This record gives sequence, structure tokens and C-alpha cells, in this order.
Amino acid sequence: MVVRTGEKELFPLLRKHGIAFYAWSPGAAGFFNGNHKNPQAGSRYDTSHYLGKFYASKYLKPSIEAAADRVREIAAKHGISGHAASLRWTAHHSALSAEYGDGIIIGASSISQLEQNLDIFEQGPLPQEVADAIDAILAEIRDDAVAYHN
Repeated sequence: MVVRTGEKELFPLLRKHGIAFYAWSPGAAGFFNGNHKNPQAGSRYDTSHYLGKFYASKYLKPSIEAAADRVREIAAKHGISGHAASLRWTAHHSALSAEYGDGIIIGASSISQLEQNLDIFEQGPLPQEVADAIDAILAEIRDDAVAYHN
């Protein structure tokens, strides 16, 4: 939800040439569930290792954190977790299109987590208030938006 600069730059080129796009990590390594706020040792937001430093450099910016907090608050009013909101938005409201063969790559650390993620996708589109809040993120974070190409 915060890596959308490709919508203006990359997607028109892909569409012109009939190339599909596969979005990866729609939950931003648990960012939209708040996993970055109190990272566990070895987690993706633990800055003591390379991957943690990478994720922190991309996502841990005040504007992005504030926008994610707002999305979590609005989603919670509808009984939806931040993680579920991110997956459902990506599947049902983003620029991805089945017509072009686009897809979503999700990770899971267990069969149970994979099943939970698949169940979330099957819940369908988000309530409009939640989808609108997520759509507004890009305008709120502006220059802090995570670039699709790095």
C-alpha cells in the first residue's frame, strides 16, 4: 500500500506490452499489523541484521507509520486487522488486474499462516471507508513513498 509509484511509471509500460505484474509482500513483512513497533529478535524489523535494516530503511518513516496507524484504526472499526486490510486492498482495490495476468506473492512461515492469508483474500473487497483510507496513503506520505524499483 506504500509501494505504489509503479502505478504511474511502470504499469503503463507493462500494459502496453501485455506484461503481467506480480506484487510481493502485500503485508510489508507485518508492517500493517504493527510488527515494526516492538520487533522480536530475528524478525524482519530487527535492525541488528541486514534484512531488518532493509525493511526499517524503507518503512520506518514518521509519515508512513502515521498513515499505517490511521489505516489500522479505521480497519479496526470494521473488525479488520491491518494485515487483512493490506491483503484485501491489494487483491481487490489496487491497480492489479487479472485481465493482464497480474498476481500477488505472499509469504507464510507455516501452513496455518498460509491458510489464514488465503482466507483473508476470500473475504473480498474492503468496506469503502477502509479502501478510501488506504487510497489516501500515497498522497499523505509523498516523498517517503517506497519506490517500486529498489
